[in-house]
Amino acid sequence: MNDTRRVAEELRALEERRRLAMLAADTAALRDILDEGLVYVHSTGTRDSRASYLGKLDDGAVRYEELSTEVVEIAVRERFALLRGTMTARVRTPERALSVASHYEIVWIRTADAWRVVAFHGFLPGTANRPT
Repeated sequence: MNDTRRVAEELRALEERRRLAMLAADTAALRDILDEGLVYVHSTGTRDSRASYLGKLDDGAVRYEELSTEVVEIAVRERFALLRGTMTARVRTPERALSVASHYEIVWIRTADAWRVVAFHGFLPGTANRPT
C-alpha cells in the first residue's frame, strides 16, 4: 500500500472518531483531534474557535442528536490533507432543533505527534463552492 493511500485510510478513521466524539459531546477526545488554532465555520456561517466550539458542546448549547458524514474526496500534500464530504445532522440548541444537510471541507495538518483539524468549513448544497 502506498503512503498516500495509508494516510487517506488513517484520515477516514480519524473523521469517524471526530464524528463519534461530536455525537457524544466528548470534548476530551475532540481536544486531541482539533488543533488549538482551529477555525470552524458552520454551514450557517457561524464561526468558532476550538475553545468556543468545545465550550458550546460542554455547556449543552449545541447537541448533536444524529450525525452522519461521508468523505467523498481526500487530497494529501506533504503534511496537509483536504477532505471534502457531506454531512447530515439533527442538532439541538436551547432555542430549537435543526435538521442540517450540508457539504464540508476540512483541513488536517500533521503535527509532530498526530493529525489535527485546523480548519472546517460547512456550506449548504447549491452554493458555488460545493464539492463536484
